[in-house]
This record gives sequence, C-alpha cells and structure tokens, in this order.
Amino acid sequence: MSGSQFIELFVGGLAIGCIYSLIALGFTMIIRATGVLHFAQGEVVMLGAMFGVTAHHLLPLPFIALLVAGMVFGGLAAVAIELGVYRTLRLRRVPLMNIIIATVGMSILLQNTGQLVWGSEPIAYPKLFATNAYSIGPARVAPQLVWIIVLGILVMVSLQLFLAFTRTGRRAAGRVADRNGANLRPDRLMVGYAADTDRYTCMER
Repeated sequence: MSGSQFIELFVGGLAIGCIYSLIALGFTMIIRATGVLHFAQGEVVMLGAMFGVTAHHLLPLPFIALLVAGMVFGGLAAVAIELGVYRTLRLRRVPLMNIIIATVGMSILLQNTGQLVWGSEPIAYPKLFATNAYSIGPARVAPQLVWIIVLGILVMVSLQLFLAFTRTGRRAAGRVADRNGANLRPDRLMVGYAADTDRYTCMER
C-alpha cells in the first residue's frame, strides 16, 4: 500500500467514524433524557435534509440558508411527532416497550413518506466547495471528508463543554443522573438526620 492510499483510507475512516460517533451520541442523549430508544432519529434528520433540497429548488438560497431551513423544519417535525405520538402514549401510561415499538413504526412511516414525496433516487445539494480535492502530502482527499471530521470533532467537543461548564448543561446532566433530586425545589428543602443509619436525607416540604 502506498503512502497516498494510506492517507486517503485513514481520512475516509476518520470521517465515517465521526458520522457513526454523532449518530451514537444522538441515540445516547435521547436514551438518557427520555429512556426511549428512538429508532426514527435518522428519518427525522432525513426530513430536514430533504426539505433543504426542496427549498433549494424553490428558492435560490445560499447553502447556509438551506442548512438553517432544513434544521428548522427537522426540529418542527420532531416536535410535532413528540407531541402527537410519543407524549400521547406517555399520557396514557402505556408500557415503555410500546413507545419503542411506536418509534419503529414512525421510522417506517417517515421512510415511505420520503420515498413517495422525493423518490428513491439520490438527490444532491448544491456544490459547496470550490475545489474537488485537498492535497495532503501525496494524497488527494475530498473536502467533504475533511469537513466532516472537523465539524464532527467540533460538535462533540462543544457538547462536552456545554454539559460541563454551563448552568443549563449541568442541570441537564444532573436531571439525567437523578430525576427525583433534580425536581426538588431549593426553597422547600428539608435536611433530616437518621441516627439508626447515620445518614442525612433530603426531602421537600
């Protein structure tokens, strides 16, 4: 194997690894926040991406505007699915497995809806980079791969900093670690001491 082939394979592997890491990060955040394994996560992202393509065909918008439009539509679709399906099931106190099965059904529904609306053939976004390849030593690497790595690492590092150093992030992490403790109101807390167990307990008045 030549040096250029090794560099191209190494960069491609890193890019694919970043994609899988972001997917796993999304699954992990949803599971820790809701306790539900959300099988329709990728399809919700697909809706945002396909809406961005549709906006490109309707309006001559720059790429950043298409990206924002896709993110907004994907977010609205996620909120609509949460309020219309998952929260309705939670209010009816159905078993957790039923909600997970509902995410599988939602995944199938969104896949087929996407094929009916946009077809099953690949659809390309407008060209973003002026060059077709970056030169890294003797190798030539597609710019998409380089930016997937850069943005993937940036997103993962930013999330860790958000959870570790912001008040909202620490509250979110604390709620995941202890839901009951996170719901306590500081102005109504009482601390009691149990002599038989030699422990302090915290309760809400």
